[in-house]
Amino acid sequence: MASDYIFPCVIVRSRETDLLTHEEILKLTELRTVQDIMNVLALHGYGDGTELANPRDFEKILSENLEETYREVYSVISDESELNFLKYPNDYHNLKVLLKAEFLGTDGSDILMDSGSIPKEEMADMVRKRDFLGMTVEMRGAVDDAIEQFARSQDPQEIDIRLDRACYKDMYQAAEESGNEFLKGYVRMLIDTLNVNAYLRLKEVGKPAAFFKRVFLEGGDLDESGVEHEASDVLTKAGRPGVEKYIEDQRMDYVKDALYVPFGIEPIVGYLRAKEAEVKDLRMILTGKVSGMDSEAIKERLRDTYV
Repeated sequence: MASDYIFPCVIVRSRETDLLTHEEILKLTELRTVQDIMNVLALHGYGDGTELANPRDFEKILSENLEETYREVYSVISDESELNFLKYPNDYHNLKVLLKAEFLGTDGSDILMDSGSIPKEEMADMVRKRDFLGMTVEMRGAVDDAIEQFARSQDPQEIDIRLDRACYKDMYQAAEESGNEFLKGYVRMLIDTLNVNAYLRLKEVGKPAAFFKRVFLEGGDLDESGVEHEASDVLTKAGRPGVEKYIEDQRMDYVKDALYVPFGIEPIVGYLRAKEAEVKDLRMILTGKVSGMDSEAIKERLRDTYV
């Protein structure tokens, strides 16, 4: 019920005022150093402005801020499970990292994410013990299948393909079960844009059409033929360098509708998506500064903002 979200929405509306506007994001690109940028971001809750030992240490500060945002929002909603579908991509990211680390003999602990529906330590324990009872049914099946596929092929890409398919199936099912049209539309749109982006990436590197059939995600409004036509349209409008930005802006345009909903799950989802988009833009700016990228080149890649 919308009334269950009155208090969480009051909290979220107060936090929206601290989101960076597009103009504020653009101004950050004009600053000279990573430390100059971090000093400004400290005013928006990103760290405390302490001088970074290494310019690349900004990543930890961005991740901690996003994780704290999730913790705060989830702490004030009555039923966390209603929003768990937003955390599934992080769960599946962790599964990919853990399985690849095991099979390839690497250590991926530093890139595990805390903001999943299953704490990263528990997820690591589940994978190590092969005890998947705490996972969704789809997740359990996908992990078993990914392990089997890798054993046959020794190709880490098989892990990605199987887990990606399961991730968005989990999200789709959760959105459908919610009965909320905003959530259902959001997941369908997300799946469609992921398919369009995958189609264009694969075409660019010369992968055969049969490979796209393997990575195609079900649950969107577009079938494979529809994705092909939409991809052609996006390419015409944005050009290949602008595809990522165009798609991200499409997603933001959708969630912006939540700004006009007074109470309900919509403003919660809108705010969390806005925060994720903000962190992506900040990561892009800071990475650009570290690599010596020109300010104008960074600006061209920045996405639209929520506020």
